[in-house]
Amino acid sequence: MAYAVPQGARRALSVMAPPADVVDLGAYRAERRRREHMRPGQPWVADVLARVKRLEPIRDQWRGLLQECYELFLPQRNPYPTTVAGTKRGREVLDSTPCIALKRWASRKHQQLLPPQKKFAKLVPGIDTPKEQKDAFAEPLEQQTDILFAELAQSNFATEVHESILDAGISTGAFTITDGGDEMPLRFQSCPPDQLLLEEGPFGKVETIYRVHKLAKRVIEQQWPGFEFSAETLQAAAEKPDLEVEIIEACVRDAHVRRWDFACIERKAKHLGWHESLEELPWIVFGALKLSNETYRRGPAMDVLGDARTLQLAKDLVLRNAAIATAGVYTGVDDEVMDVWNVVLEPGAIIPVAQHESLKPLESARDFDISMLVIRELQQSIKEGMEVLDLGLITETPVRSATEVLKRDQEVAMDTGSSSARMQSELALPVVRLATYILARRGRMAPIAVDGREVDVEFQGPLARAQADEELLRASQFQELAAPYGEAALAAAVKPELIVRRIAERTGLWAETIRSDAEVRQLATQAAEVAQAVAAAQGVDLEGGQGAPPVAGDLGPAAQAGVLAA
Repeated sequence: MAYAVPQGARRALSVMAPPADVVDLGAYRAERRRREHMRPGQPWVADVLARVKRLEPIRDQWRGLLQECYELFLPQRNPYPTTVAGTKRGREVLDSTPCIALKRWASRKHQQLLPPQKKFAKLVPGIDTPKEQKDAFAEPLEQQTDILFAELAQSNFATEVHESILDAGISTGAFTITDGGDEMPLRFQSCPPDQLLLEEGPFGKVETIYRVHKLAKRVIEQQWPGFEFSAETLQAAAEKPDLEVEIIEACVRDAHVRRWDFACIERKAKHLGWHESLEELPWIVFGALKLSNETYRRGPAMDVLGDARTLQLAKDLVLRNAAIATAGVYTGVDDEVMDVWNVVLEPGAIIPVAQHESLKPLESARDFDISMLVIRELQQSIKEGMEVLDLGLITETPVRSATEVLKRDQEVAMDTGSSSARMQSELALPVVRLATYILARRGRMAPIAVDGREVDVEFQGPLARAQADEELLRASQFQELAAPYGEAALAAAVKPELIVRRIAERTGLWAETIRSDAEVRQLATQAAEVAQAVAAAQGVDLEGGQGAPPVAGDLGPAAQAGVLAA
């Protein structure tokens, strides 16, 4: 399939473009071709195993914190289970507010940044594209955008990314985008945090990633055709067909050129079974907050962990008090038949006493209303920390005006702006770039490189639209304030045709429906000729200034456009 490539976009349309600091281009390409066909030797494998061994204690330092967060906020996806698969989880959760808050947070972030089955971004000309070529470049890029999101809709993008966003609500979200073949060109796979080992580069960006996990031998053969197993593994598999092998998936950044060595290593046998050289890192690692001295991220669930822990304790006390208030605790006369050492204080229990009537209820503190106030405050604090405060049920709150709802939405957007901006930079933008690269390599898209210079990304999700709505609101307010001064004053002060064009762009109107600059100039010329003809018919000399000029409202649409454009 042939694609029309506009002039002035050659650098962006080359996925083989070298970094800007490369001086000798020939030497750079020769070194890259050499490394593409170079299979790492045993010293490289030993270095990877040593780095993994060094990183595992750093990851294990997070285990206690992450395990507690997952137990309270996401027990069904807890990667640190204390039971076997298939058993009940979340038995210690007495209040589901943290679980619901995390799921709502993940759903909102998913809808704000990457709404499923919708175009949340658009490929547009970058800042280096000449102004006169942007219109010619916009329509082909919009066609490429349609192809990109058609492929994303056919993949497992929505399901896998949502699982990673849930992990980001606690700590670090991570998933891979790989070439799945002709059947599924884009294949996404989420990775739980207990399998993830991260290494940062010189500027605090994750550049090298390891994944340590166990896979069945038959699964390894399907996932990496041609995988070379060690002799030890082949011998063990002959005796046990469902043998599981511990694999280290290593994506190691090359220190000399911008390439990654992707390798699969059998950890026990220290054997390299698969190697591939990649131009782009297939991993996307993101989160809501990161400290400068930490590699892993911190999610909003960690901010409200104390409230969640206290909420469970308060709920436990309420349930215990309710059980005692329902069944009661009694005192009975000790006739030396009861064993006082085995009496348990629980609902329905009888406590032996020296003397009184045969059986008497024990007075207890049944009034525990103050605890409900504490619980409601804790629930509200968790919702506020997880950025999921709502307006309340219609039956419980007064009717909200549209202005109040809009104002609250703007406040929420301001409160969540920093975390959303970070996730947009670490999640949404890399998804578009990496998916475009994979599709271009398979020939599904034109070979464009989204580098921000010639080709850029313009986000169109709900979060981006909320920002565009503010610009549209300002334009509408200006029109309302300027309306009393008349159309002539409005046309003299601003360019109405340019305002309409910007409104069309901000609302996401199709590129092919927006007139180019050349079409606007042509239309203005035609409209000016029509205006001259109308003026001549009325005996008006527009150039000499004789007579009164025609009013724009007296002309047709084309003439009005010409007057405004002129």
